[in-house]
Order: sequence, then C-alpha cells, then structure tokens
Amino acid sequence: LLAPAKRIEKRLPARSPRFGIPSPLGTGVRCDHRIADHRTGRRVPNRSRASGVSMTGTTKQRVPAVEGFFTLDDEPHLIGGRLADSGGYCFPLHLGGSDPRNPAAGVEEVHLSRTGRIWSFTNSAYPPPPPFIITEPYVPVVVAAVQLELEQMVVLGQVAPGWAVDDLEVGMEVELVTGVLYEDEECEYLTWQWRPLGERPVSGGDDADG
Repeated sequence: LLAPAKRIEKRLPARSPRFGIPSPLGTGVRCDHRIADHRTGRRVPNRSRASGVSMTGTTKQRVPAVEGFFTLDDEPHLIGGRLADSGGYCFPLHLGGSDPRNPAAGVEEVHLSRTGRIWSFTNSAYPPPPPFIITEPYVPVVVAAVQLELEQMVVLGQVAPGWAVDDLEVGMEVELVTGVLYEDEECEYLTWQWRPLGERPVSGGDDADG
C-alpha cells in the first residue's frame, strides 16, 4: 500500500519505537481472533472489520484494498495485536510476529490508537513497482511514519491528499482516516491514511475519506 521513498526528513530524537511490519497488497487475510478496545480492554464487535463494504453517491462499493488491516467505521482504527505476555503491540496482526521471549504466547486482536505524531516523512515522486496498484497518470504521494499515541509503535501510511512534504513537521499530530487507493468501474478500494490535525494548507486538494 506504500510507495517507495524519494527523500527522508529528520526523525524524532525520542526513544526508538517499535515498527509495524509492512504487508503485501492483496493478501486477503481475515481476522478470526478476539477484538479488544485498547483503552478499556473490553471486547468489541467484529462487524466493522475491513471485510465490510460501504457505498458512495455514485453507487460504487467502497471496499478495503487489503482485508483485515483496518475498520470501516466513521472513526476507523488499525487492527493490530497485543502480545499476551509482554503487553507489547504489533501491526498487522497476522504478519506482526510474536514475542521473541515467548514465541508460543498468544496475540490478542486490538484496535490501535487513532492518533499519533509524525516520526518521519517523505514523498514518492515516481511510481512504485508491483504489487502496488496505480492509476494513470501517476500522482505523487506523501507518506509518514507515525508514532501511535498509546502503543508508542510506528506505523507507515500515506498522508491524506492535500498535504505536501513542505506542510509537514516532525512531531505534528495526526489522525487515522481512510481514502481511496485506486478504483475500477464497480468499486473504490480504500487504504488507511494519516491526516494532520490542523488547518488544511491553502493549496488544498481533494479531501481524504474518513
């Protein structure tokens, strides 16, 4: 879901966070574990997982580009894992690994924080290679590595349209939204994006969905 970087900005001098592990597009993985809200520890219904669909005003179905990575709520969440023994976190749930001190320990499915701060950011001025799916003509994108508020884990994602590299700063607060990665005649395929919590730049751009 992410484009190769062209240039990298400076990084936060904070303690080294844990990284989510990138995943291939189109894995089609499903989440069959329990889901818990990381703020309350309570289980939450799984009906809003990314396997659902929504509709646009043009009657196109809106579906996740990769299933099981995020919810399709009005306020979406990434679907990650909490390591049973250490209490650490991973993302994605199915590709995030296990506790190296106890590989056999369970991993509980959780909704990760929706907000965080930019740890690093860059742009992609050239089309990424397959399996990334692009539309023609290719439109450069901005990506940001965001340190999640609670988990202190870094997750990489596209920045919502309308925000350029020059608009971003290390330490800027952002929130998770969903936006269209690509579309065909029947569907719009969604991915997660990071949207800064602040005024949109004067240059503007198309709104991110979410």
